[in-house]
Amino acid sequence: MAEESVDGAIAAATYYVQLMQYAQATGDLEEWAALSGPECVFCARVHDLVADRNARGVYASGGEVHADLVRSGLDYDLNSGAAVYYVDLALEIDDLTQHHPDGTTTLEEAWGHTFRLFLTRTELGWLVVDVLREAED
Repeated sequence: MAEESVDGAIAAATYYVQLMQYAQATGDLEEWAALSGPECVFCARVHDLVADRNARGVYASGGEVHADLVRSGLDYDLNSGAAVYYVDLALEIDDLTQHHPDGTTTLEEAWGHTFRLFLTRTELGWLVVDVLREAED
């Protein structure tokens, strides 16, 4: 993850999706926010979902993230010429249980889908600039 390369982008993307489980279990969004680009809609949605749950006193258990590499590569932004890495990950998310302050629970069933993450490398490290859910074949 320390190097600017396709392998570094794969490591950063895999780490990023693993942060979803951590953020939902702990409410700690610091690392998620540090790796999220300001224009990333997916990143903001996950952040807002976790922040809302946290504000309501809800925490989650389970929801382990399994990520398998599908493909990856390097492209260049047509406007700026900046390197933009893409990483396609097939994600499987285990059942997640939300624990509410009143003692009740809500189950979110396991799901899976392939996502494409776009990343750039800045002087501070990797930044996720966009995440797209790939269309069904």
